[in-house]
Amino acid sequence: MTARPCHQDPRVMTQRPARHANILVIQRICRQHRGAFGFVQRPVLADAVDRQNPDNPEADHRHLLIVETDRADDVIGFLRLYHHPDGATTLHEIGVERAHVGQGIGSALMQRAIAETRSHGQQALQLFVPIERETNAWYPRFGFVHNGTRAGRVRDLNRYRLELA
Repeated sequence: MTARPCHQDPRVMTQRPARHANILVIQRICRQHRGAFGFVQRPVLADAVDRQNPDNPEADHRHLLIVETDRADDVIGFLRLYHHPDGATTLHEIGVERAHVGQGIGSALMQRAIAETRSHGQQALQLFVPIERETNAWYPRFGFVHNGTRAGRVRDLNRYRLELA
């Protein structure tokens, strides 16, 4: 994944792969949205950073992408993907710093998730959302279709799927 501008917000922003130095800020964003994400552990995020490194033989399966402003390392959003060998990609989290919600940053990240999924030759992008979250109404805007409900560890989750083939 290469850095590219995020043109949803009037300020200059860049989308780029996360580095280990960004993990604490990503965890802060996760805590702001804990009702949706639960607890996202540092080793999970570190693994995603490590496995997007092209020098790693297990690379290209996990991605942790951030959005930052024109001030270096001012991370205001992120997404985490996993490309499964079966041709489906799972979007684990997509989060925006609470102060920047509603500015199109999440939509830009979702478009990037879809583009990354396509560029890896995957047939579908899927995600799971707690059934009580108001964000359930957001995913169909991008073409996701509700594809059932499953029991989660703590609560039931809606499954959404976007067919790309």
